[in-house]
This record gives sequence, structure tokens and C-alpha cells, in this order.
Amino acid sequence: MQASVDAFTSPQMLRGASGEDAYDLVFLDIEMPGTDGIALGREIKENNRGTEIIYVSNREDLVFDTFRVRPFGFVRKSRFIKDISEVMRLYVETHGESAETEMITFRQHNSEISLACGDITYIEGARDYQYIHVAKGDAIRLRESMDMLMERLEPFGFIRIHKGYIVNFKYIGRIDATSVTLTDGVELPLARRSVESVRMKYMQLCRTNGRIRLN
Repeated sequence: MQASVDAFTSPQMLRGASGEDAYDLVFLDIEMPGTDGIALGREIKENNRGTEIIYVSNREDLVFDTFRVRPFGFVRKSRFIKDISEVMRLYVETHGESAETEMITFRQHNSEISLACGDITYIEGARDYQYIHVAKGDAIRLRESMDMLMERLEPFGFIRIHKGYIVNFKYIGRIDATSVTLTDGVELPLARRSVESVRMKYMQLCRTNGRIRLN
């Protein structure tokens, strides 16, 4: 994996940079001038849910406090080489497939939020707002048309199964005559006129992506 790395000597510098671009991965200390790494990590996550955080610190007594931020890992400075090797191996295994981690940015009120396409399970339309459901976490409310969302997400394996629903094909567990059941048990309506086209699109995506589940 190729990477571009930026280094910052203060929380303020990181805030300024992350406001312009969403980082895939941020390494944070816990003790730093002006603020602490846990508060800064929470701030980063609120602005960009797709950003992973790894803490690098001597404060092993605070490791449980970092869980509020849902960090990807914790590296002890006293065992830096061992810990960093293990956590980066896990990161590469988890995020190594570009199709799964391709980031897409949505505008939410006066800010932007970036999500990994592979984390989005389905989109639900609800009049003036649309709700993005993710594998882990709460649904995200947006004010962007379903047609526009479909246009942006279709290249990443999303299927329009109903005028009010767009689904990530990798989370489809079963396709019936009137519904699509996701792998987590959620059942969504399937437009009758779209049954065959949805099945064909799903099978095509399965073949292209090397998946053998054809319901």
C-alpha cells in the first residue's frame, strides 16, 4: 500500500489540515499541549467518521478511556516496534481492498462527512431527507436526492431496489419476489417491476467481485 504522510506539532495544525482533507488514519498521542488526544480524537470522528485513529502513548492507564473514541488500536511507546507492527498489519488486512475503503464525501448541514463505501449498508429515502445506514453506528441524515446518491454510488456496487432504497450488494443475503433481506436480517421492499433487473445486477456484481453467493 502506498501512503502519503503528514506530521503536525500541535492539535491546531491538525485541525486546520483535516478540515480540508479527510485522513484515512491518524496517529495521536494522549498528552499534548492545549487539549488531550481523547478529546481531539472525538472531534476528528465527529467530522469524519471514516477516519481511523491509533493512539501512541505511554499512558497505558488511560487505554480504556480511549474506547469512547472507538480507536482502531493502541500503541505503547515502551513496546513501539512490536505494537506498531501488529496494529499496521491488522490495518492493512482490514483496509487493504481499495473497493471496500473507497471514501465518498457527503454534505451534512454546514459540514462534510466522509464514509468508506464498504461501510454503507443501504440508503433509505424519507421525503426531504435521505438516511445512510452504516454497518456500525447510527444512521446519517442527508438532504441529497436519491437519484444523485445513486449516480454517485452505483460505481461502488450499489443497487436501486426501490424508489426509496439503495443497497450495497455485498450486504444482500436474499432476494425474494417482493423484498431484499440483508445479511443482518433487515428486510427492505423490492419493487415488483425491478425484481429481474435487481437479480441480474446482483449476479453481475457477484461475478465481478469474486463472490459466490447467488440467491
